[in-house]
Parts: sequence; C-alpha cells; structure tokens
Amino acid sequence: MKNKFLKVFILFALLAVLIFACSKEYDNLFNKETIDIEEAQAWFENNKPTEFGLKSINFKGVKLNFMPDWKYAFSKNNKDFKTVEMPIKAQGRFGFATKESKEAYEQTKDDRYMNSQTRMVVLTEKKSNNTIGFLMTIIPDKEYRDKTTFGPYYSSYRNWQKGFSGYIFYHTLEGDFANGWKFSDGKVTKKVEQKAGKGFNSNLESPTCYAFYLESWYQNCTNWYTQYESGDVYTGTSCGVPYVEFQYLYTECEGGGGGASYSPQNNDPYQQSNTPNTDAIYRQSSTLSLSQKASLEIAIVSFKNKYPEFLSLLEKLEANGRTFKFKIDPNILGLAAFYLDGTIAFKSEEFINVNQLQEELIHAYQFDYYSYEFDNNIRNFEFEAKVFQDLVCVKNGMPCTGIVTYNLQADAVGNYLEWIYNSSQSGMINISQFNNFCNVWSYPNPPNNYCDPNFVPEILIEYFNH
Repeated sequence: MKNKFLKVFILFALLAVLIFACSKEYDNLFNKETIDIEEAQAWFENNKPTEFGLKSINFKGVKLNFMPDWKYAFSKNNKDFKTVEMPIKAQGRFGFATKESKEAYEQTKDDRYMNSQTRMVVLTEKKSNNTIGFLMTIIPDKEYRDKTTFGPYYSSYRNWQKGFSGYIFYHTLEGDFANGWKFSDGKVTKKVEQKAGKGFNSNLESPTCYAFYLESWYQNCTNWYTQYESGDVYTGTSCGVPYVEFQYLYTECEGGGGGASYSPQNNDPYQQSNTPNTDAIYRQSSTLSLSQKASLEIAIVSFKNKYPEFLSLLEKLEANGRTFKFKIDPNILGLAAFYLDGTIAFKSEEFINVNQLQEELIHAYQFDYYSYEFDNNIRNFEFEAKVFQDLVCVKNGMPCTGIVTYNLQADAVGNYLEWIYNSSQSGMINISQFNNFCNVWSYPNPPNNYCDPNFVPEILIEYFNH
C-alpha cells in the first residue's frame, strides 16, 4: 500500500514539474513588461519606414503592407539585449512553406501546412543602448508541424522552441530579405541567402552551397462596409484566390552555428556579397533597398554581357575609380537620368534594367571623357549616346530599329538607318553627317537645347573608327 501511494505521489510530482516547466516556457515567451513595450512602441513611431511590409521577390512585386499588433506584444530579457516582439497585421494573407509541407497540404487540404508566422522584433543592445527593428518569420518543416500537432510557433528571437526544425527568415522593416537560418532538431545547421533571379545558378561561389525551394503564397483580402445615414458599418471580409508561386529563391550553405541572429549587413564571415558587380561602382551614399540593389546587379551583369563595347566602357569607368550614387526618384522626367555629380536615378524599381542603365553609363563615360566641355544643353551629347547604342547594336549583328529614329524627322529616318549601317561596316564616322542628323533630331530635355554644328563625337570615333 505504501509503495502504491509512493508511486502515485511520484507520478503527480512529475506531472507538476512538467506542467510548471511548460507554464514557465510559455510565461517566458509572453512576458508583458509594460515599460519595455511602451519604449519599443515609441521607438517604432519615431523610426518606422515610409513603407512597412514585405517586398521580396517571392511575391512578384506585390507589396504586403503591415501594422504591428501591439495588443499582443511581449518582451524578453537577455544578458546582452532585450527584445519586444509582436505579431503583425497585414493587408491580406501570406505565408511560406517547404516543398514537403505543400505536398501534405495538397493531400489533406489542411491549411495549417501552408502557414508561417511573421513578427516584428524591436531589439535593444544593453551595452550600446542601440535599438533596431526587423521582421522575423518562423517557417516550420512538415515533420515539426506534425510533431507539435501544429503548435510550432513558441519560439522567440534567439530562444528557439525545443526541437525546432525548419527555417528562420529575417527581413528589414522596409521588407527586404536580410538573412536566414536552417534548423534541424533545435540546432542551426545552415545559413540561408537569397539570390536574385529564378533559375538555379550552377556557378555558386561556394561548393558547399545548395539551391532549395520554398512555396510562397499571397491572398488579397478586402473589408466590406455598408453605408447608412448614421455612418459606415463593417459587414465582413472576403479574400481572393491565393496566388501561389514555387520557384528557386534561396541557397543554403554549410557553416551555420551560432544563435541564428539577424544580420542585414552581410557581415557573416561565411557570406559573400550577392552584388559584387554593383559594389564595384556603388557609392555608400546610394539609397537603393536590398531588392533594388539586386535588380541593379542583374542590370549591370546584363550590360557587361550584352556587347563587347559595353563591357569595355564599364571597365574603363572602373579603372578610373568611377562610382555612382544610385537612387529612386519618381520626379525625374524620363525613366532614368545621369547627373553631373555622379548620381544615376531611376523613376521606380521597375525601370532598374539594362535598357535604362546602358544610356546613363554612356553619359557617365561622356562626362569623364569630355570633362568640363560636357553640357546638357548641347543636344549633340544626348544624340551621341543614342547613336552609340544604335551603332553597337548593328555592329554586333543584332536586329535594330534605331533608338534615334523615335525623335527623328520622318523624311530622315531611312537615310539615318542607312548611315548607321554603312558607318558600322566601313569603320568610319562622318562627323558632318552626324551633326546634320543631330540637327533634325528633336529632344525635349532640357528645354531650349541646341545642336552644335562643330561638335566632334570623339567617343564614336574611339569605338567605331577602324
């Protein structure tokens, strides 16, 4: 009897310890430290970006706008830092899932296989008192979803749920992918990078890096209101059909370890720059986001590979130590612009492409070549940049309609195309004909620009005179 009582007592004691341990883990995660939360909220209001959400390439340009849900904020204290975390409210639904989770969803139609959880984190370093904010996304793998009976979201920043397997992704508050980590059974095993583009890159810089795939989905939702004399009354929310995309997005590389920290500046010793071609000509004062910089990298690589003359031109700019301040400016008149202070502006991220970049780099080369003689009011410089593009196209045997012809007098178009072809074949630029065509070519920016009849197109002569 005594042994039976002892066994029952031990059983209840073990259960009590287990319940206390689980309760303590739960309480640690959802600690409502009011002062810390209020400080984090004040920091966010003073530092929140103009656009707060996700805009990485997963969603094909769909901008997912967010708001922090402070009602559910909780704080954590570490010896080196303290954090405040909270879920986000989004304009629609979205998520990430592994390939295996997607297959499980297709078999069971259970939406929980496709869910992930994104939170905003406000982190303050105790030593420096420096505060930063970022987004953290928890993406469990299929096995961990099953193992926890769809309760895989009890992690907090650098305090991971027991046995967690899957991915942790970090984004900046502006929505750009920063870095990520792969977990297996509660341990960090690999770091994750996001590469620009979709196709698998067989020339990855490290032999220990591998492509992997994620399912990303987005569902647009709309709130509906009925208008009454007394005011509008919310009557429900409807969501469209989820947009689902399965594509190559990331690489995972050996050399994980550590605490799986947020690291937006590529200062991981294992991590090399994803934009080496851009970095060579990119000023620190540039203001492009990470996704915009990735688009610029693609444009520069395309520029270098398009024609040998383009590659030569860029190599000369780099040899002269030329760098540029790249930015987005929706107020420029054209789709892209070069300024004499070395700024290259694009009207929007949509226009960060090789077709817009190539002319601005030609203008940059003109500025270096002609120096103080370079004058935007002299139409010949703009004309030379466009003739350069037409000539290089014809010289390399590409079908060309002629960039210049869009602003050329109609009766001169045929003669111009013939001149371009003959000049590329003969290797001789007729300066008089160049200036005659410039005179019948109109260009609106800047107003009142004029054609100098004595202009010598020295860059055309350098590249196309044999």
